[in-house]
Amino acid sequence: MITTSRQTTLKQSDDFKSFQFGIKESGLSHIFNVLRNQLYSDKVLAVIREYSCNAVDAHIEVGKTDVPIKVTLPTQLTPEFKVRDYGRGLTEKEIAEIYAMYGESTKRGSNEQIGQLGLGCKSAFAYGDNFIIN
Repeated sequence: MITTSRQTTLKQSDDFKSFQFGIKESGLSHIFNVLRNQLYSDKVLAVIREYSCNAVDAHIEVGKTDVPIKVTLPTQLTPEFKVRDYGRGLTEKEIAEIYAMYGESTKRGSNEQIGQLGLGCKSAFAYGDNFIIN
């Protein structure tokens, strides 16, 4: 999704210092803790929503908007949550460089897809320490 932003012109006098913002290596564990444990108020719903939206986006990407995604909720006999889409899949390189990286997204250049933040596919970490994709 393409985000819109208002262009603002800032003028600064010579009376002020400017600083560049960033994240020190010592703060990374805290930032990851926030992203994993504090980003979502309803962690279960967040996981369902984020992976379902990604599946819908996968269908949009390949023109299969008429094909439903398949969501399987866990039961006592089968304690697995699954989302099945019929998109093109990801290459190993895409998994390493986009899927596994916080903030990376392929969806910022179009308004056709839902995602764009590069966080949703990591939402499972809000619920548990690991997950499997295939």
